[in-house]
Amino acid sequence: MKTKNLFTLLAILALILSAGCQRTDFDEILRRQENQLVTLNDHEARIKTLEDLVKTVNTDIATIKGLVDALEKKVSIVSYNPLADGTGYELSMSDGSKITLKNGDKGDKGDKGDKGDKGDKGDKGDKGDKGDKGDKGDTPIVNVKLHTDGVLYWTINGEWMLDAKGNKVPATGKDGQDGKTPQMRVNTTGNWEMSLDGGTTWQEVKDTNGNPVKAIGKDGKDGVDGKDGVDGKDGVDGKDGVDGKDGADGATGPQGPAGQDGDANLTITETPTAIIIVYKGVTYKISKGTGLTPDDALRKYAYVTFRIQSGSGTITAKMSDGTPVTSPSVVDVTKQPVTFTATPAEGYEVVQWLDDDKTVLPFPGKVYSKALNDYQGTAIVRVEFDEIAATSIDPALIIGNWELNRLRMLEDGIWYNVMPPKYSVQFLTTNTGVANNTNNFTYTIGGLWLQQSTSYPPSIPEYAHVKIRKLTATELVYSYDDSDGRHRRYYFTKQ
Repeated sequence: MKTKNLFTLLAILALILSAGCQRTDFDEILRRQENQLVTLNDHEARIKTLEDLVKTVNTDIATIKGLVDALEKKVSIVSYNPLADGTGYELSMSDGSKITLKNGDKGDKGDKGDKGDKGDKGDKGDKGDKGDKGDKGDTPIVNVKLHTDGVLYWTINGEWMLDAKGNKVPATGKDGQDGKTPQMRVNTTGNWEMSLDGGTTWQEVKDTNGNPVKAIGKDGKDGVDGKDGVDGKDGVDGKDGVDGKDGADGATGPQGPAGQDGDANLTITETPTAIIIVYKGVTYKISKGTGLTPDDALRKYAYVTFRIQSGSGTITAKMSDGTPVTSPSVVDVTKQPVTFTATPAEGYEVVQWLDDDKTVLPFPGKVYSKALNDYQGTAIVRVEFDEIAATSIDPALIIGNWELNRLRMLEDGIWYNVMPPKYSVQFLTTNTGVANNTNNFTYTIGGLWLQQSTSYPPSIPEYAHVKIRKLTATELVYSYDDSDGRHRRYYFTKQ
């Protein structure tokens, strides 16, 4: 009888132990599911934050481009009114468009901590692991800045925004081409990308060290594991006690921190003829939609902008009383004329002035003065520099192998950079040569003129007679003038 009772007791004990193990496994499954849910919610929140960030950056770019276009296209402001929520202004432009300027948004107040869960009755569990903390991603600050050539270029984080070839990205027109509007997005590796062709191609945004700009920060280090709870002492067997009361509610979590204030760098002031807007640290002076009237109080102001059309050098301006003028500026016409001074870089010369897209004749040289009597609208002045052409050359320097690396074309006063085809030429001492390693020809040099028995390209025989503008031990530049008025210039480097 005693043996039977012993087997019964052992069987009951085995069931209890088995149930305890199953309970432990089930609790572990629930804990893992809860952690997975927290991770999923965190990912969704991060995705939503990135979507909002990309939208904000591209909205800022569109706003800045609207202001830049207003300056360049002579679009004026008809009216401006505060937004209903008091966060900025809406500009009504003379072309019917609208531009919304917003102050920096104030950060949201932190969420209140969750109320603690009701304590469970039972054994003391192990302390959970501390969660990972992620680093904050970087938000690119896109803006524009005026360069010494008089052109507004896009900047990112205060540095020039560069395209894939390392060139600055113009926000206003340059060399006959319209200004560009970058688009921003976040790629699959969590880095910022930009497109300069409307989203057709994309390139990563780089910082001053050439590293990608992160939109998603790296994960933080794992937290330290919590210590295990202390085992309780074995109690003395006795009668079953009455169930204990439920544990008290946990304490309320602390108040979350307040969000940071946004950048409220937006001011609007007026002159008799213009609206002056300071937005994100850049000043824009845009004429009023009513324009200048015969009233002397309004008629005394004019809007002046100037820049370099092509070539290398600098341009400055001042009023008759010596007051310096920056581009763009609202100037007092009673202090006319405005005098522009062009200073060519070494090896360059001033070849043309353009006033409202018209060539200034007679050619004024390095200094051009513009009268502003009763001038209405915007005065746009540009200067063109060009390389100084040689007056004599040493024909012996042409001997050697040359490769075409640049081709430019001047048409209607505007220079265009043309993609050069693959072309190489070898000039020999016997007045013979080889083009592209296959085509033999003869040549002669008389003064600054190079005459070849075959041309480049072969389809235009006239190109065989070209004028040498520069010939050194390493550089060869020659040009040809088409009958239709186009001027072509070829740049070679000695191999």
